[in-house]
Amino acid sequence: MRAPTAYYVDTPRGIFTAAGTWFRTTEALLEAYAAPLLARKPLVHWLEQADRWLQLPLLVFLWTLPVLAGYLGPLTALSISLGLYVLTGALLPLVILPQMASLLHLLAKPWLIGLYYVVILSLLAWQGMQEAVWTGLAGFVLGRWQLLERLLRPLWDRGLQALYRLPLPDRVLRAVLVRAALTERVPLPELQAMEREMLHHLRAQFRK
Repeated sequence: MRAPTAYYVDTPRGIFTAAGTWFRTTEALLEAYAAPLLARKPLVHWLEQADRWLQLPLLVFLWTLPVLAGYLGPLTALSISLGLYVLTGALLPLVILPQMASLLHLLAKPWLIGLYYVVILSLLAWQGMQEAVWTGLAGFVLGRWQLLERLLRPLWDRGLQALYRLPLPDRVLRAVLVRAALTERVPLPELQAMEREMLHHLRAQFRK
C-alpha cells in the first residue's frame, strides 16, 4: 500500500492538488495507463511537475513586466506581458521540457521573485520612472495574489475549448508524462486510451 500524501486528494470527480489544480482524471486511471513511469517515481512527483509547469504563464508575466515597463512604457509593457501570458498558456504543453524543470522551480521561488521586483522597481524609482514602478507593483499584486488567474483564466479556457479537447491541467499532465517517457525511454502503450478515459470522465462531469 502506498503511503498517504497530503499533496493531493483522489475523488470520483478527479484529483485535487494542494496547488489548487483540478485534474479531470483519477489515481486509478493514471496507475493503469502510466504504470511504467509510476514504477520509477510516485504519482505525487508527476502531479507536482504538472503543477509547476502550470505556473509558467504567470511566471512569464511576472518576470517580463517590470523590465518591459522600464524600456517600453506601462501600457505597451502590460499589453506585451499579458499577450505572452495568454500565448504561453495556449502553447504550454508544447514547451514542456523535463530538463528545464529545475530552472522553472527556481524561477517560481517567492523570495527570488520578491527580490527581483525590489531591485528592478528600485532602479526604476531611482530613474524617476514612477509610472513604470506603479505598473510593476500592480503586476506583482495581480500575479502573486492570483488575481490575474481568476480574471483571465475563465475567458482563456473558453477560448481554447475550440482548439483542445482536454482542459489545460490535463493537457499539461499528459505532456509531462509523455516527455518523461521519451526522455527516460519508457514505453507508454496505453497513452491514447488514457486520453480517451480523461475525455469520458470530463464529459460525464458536465452531464451531471
